[in-house]
Amino acid sequence: MTMAKRINPDYTLTGRITDSKGTPLAGISVLAFDKDPKSPDDPLGKALTDAEGKYVIQFVDDAFRKHGVERTGPDVYIRVYDGDMLLGESPIKHN
Repeated sequence: MTMAKRINPDYTLTGRITDSKGTPLAGISVLAFDKDPKSPDDPLGKALTDAEGKYVIQFVDDAFRKHGVERTGPDVYIRVYDGDMLLGESPIKHN
């Protein structure tokens, strides 16, 4: 499960990418975005998974407040890639 946690005012996304059998996937690209209904989605950061399929992405408030319409925290989702191939997209739960 991927979680977003606010840390003074930075945010940290942590997660683990596995295949359908639960085997960790190493070297997978994870890109995080803030979903914006009235403006382009904001890129928040990216990471590569380690040997255990784990990744960490950190970002600050300014990364998702670019268009001046945010009143709360980010609406985060990730896209997962193996090279150029999109493996999936998932919304993130906030902690």
